[in-house]
Amino acid sequence: ATLRPAPNRPVFKGLRLTAFLDADRYIKSAPRNRFVTSAVFEHPRVNLGVNYITATDQTSVRAPRVDSGGYSAWIQPRTKMGLEGVLRFDNVNPNKLRDARKKRSLMGVSYWLKTQGSAQVALFASIEKVNYDALLARANERRLAMSFLFTY
Repeated sequence: ATLRPAPNRPVFKGLRLTAFLDADRYIKSAPRNRFVTSAVFEHPRVNLGVNYITATDQTSVRAPRVDSGGYSAWIQPRTKMGLEGVLRFDNVNPNKLRDARKKRSLMGVSYWLKTQGSAQVALFASIEKVNYDALLARANERRLAMSFLFTY
């Protein structure tokens, strides 16, 4: 469900609040549940949002139940010249029985080229860093990326 709390107010008409529930099962008596909430604000000069998820997984009746959760926050400033930035931070706990987190941060810039018709072309350069707490026993990650988007 998504709600626009103030659709007729000039500043707040871009605000959307969302809640989503997926109550499923891997097999009988083995839950696979997701509850996601989101608050997003869209404006011609900036988009920003916060997402929160809580999840329950039990892949079989003999497997232990695993509760997890986390949040993501991002901001995307825009210019009239076609330049956009993005800053994003994720903080996830894959198993709430252990205090071990996966933290991801991303910073990037994109440029939308001027095109004719319905075609869109964009270039995106980003730096991404993923840090794992010691209990997760994974090596930290670093990425530099250059992406290209073309739609028609």
